Amino acid sequence: MHSFSPNNRLDNASAARAAGDFMQSLWRAVQRMVVTLLRWQELAHERHALMELDDGLLKDIGLSRADAVREARRPFWDDPLAQPRSRLGGSHGHAQPELVACCKP
Repeated sequence: MHSFSPNNRLDNASAARAAGDFMQSLWRAVQRMVVTLLRWQELAHERHALMELDDGLLKDIGLSRADAVREARRPFWDDPLAQPRSRLGGSHGHAQPELVACCKP
């Protein structure tokens, strides 16, 4: 039989709070992952579209064909807007754009 004591209530409340904190941290990590994946998809699409532009349009935006090729060859995860990674944590190496509506809690 389980006996009731004030310590059990505190332990249960503490465990519930820890579980809630963990779920909140997990949700934030999933949100960051979704934002990162969407950003990578956007970069890949933009780099592909850049290669589709003719030389005249490239010139209009201040790029040469060589500039466009160089940009298009960058890997999708190479984000020019990303902040440098800190070895001690902090930034996760990518910009934090606003979450899309589907991902907000």
